Amino acid sequence: MATISINQLAEFSKATEKGKARIIKQQIVPNPFLIQWYQLAKARLKKSISKNWDLNPVYSGIELLKRRTQFKNNRQQTDQKVSLEALQSFLSTPAPLILQSIEYERVIPDTKSLVLGNLDIIVAPDVVFRTEIDGQKYLGGFKIHVSKSKVFDLKQSSLVATVLWKYLDREVAREDEIVMPGLCFCYDVFSSRIVPGNEDSIALLENIDIWGQEVIQIWDSLSQA
Repeated sequence: MATISINQLAEFSKATEKGKARIIKQQIVPNPFLIQWYQLAKARLKKSISKNWDLNPVYSGIELLKRRTQFKNNRQQTDQKVSLEALQSFLSTPAPLILQSIEYERVIPDTKSLVLGNLDIIVAPDVVFRTEIDGQKYLGGFKIHVSKSKVFDLKQSSLVATVLWKYLDREVAREDEIVMPGLCFCYDVFSSRIVPGNEDSIALLENIDIWGQEVIQIWDSLSQA
């Protein structure tokens, strides 16, 4: 079965034919030397969100980054600069209104992926949380995107948030829990945009079926090359 990460699927939905082939090639033959960027910043963002938007982890992360003054190469220097920008952007990004009035606790899912349209989509949410409103238990979550060069537009963010909603509903939620699209968010750091899932998602899911067929065709073609 063809496999793709949710952020890569969002990129795929807007990519040129050459770009789509490049994305799928990365999925088939992952680069073993691929460097994970902005790890400290991402960890602090996840910690802050999972602690009900507690900003202390972000402030301490900024201080840690500022104390890094010795760099082995330009990559490390760029990582520090962009990580600082990401954390500082978060400080001016308010929590979604619905989260400002409730308390929630973090949940660690057992699975990271969802199958839609014969496509294995690796969702790997950054934060999953459980809350209770008027006696009813709800599940929600965040997928965070940190990229200055590939900022998600509104449609891409909606795609990510909606797939996150489907994933939580099918793969994570217990029988006594409800997953609302309005509690499932894609947070694109460099657009300062937090987009919830789309409850009226029939057209979006139809598009995912179309993209899934494209992914599978390119996957099969590259695998046989």
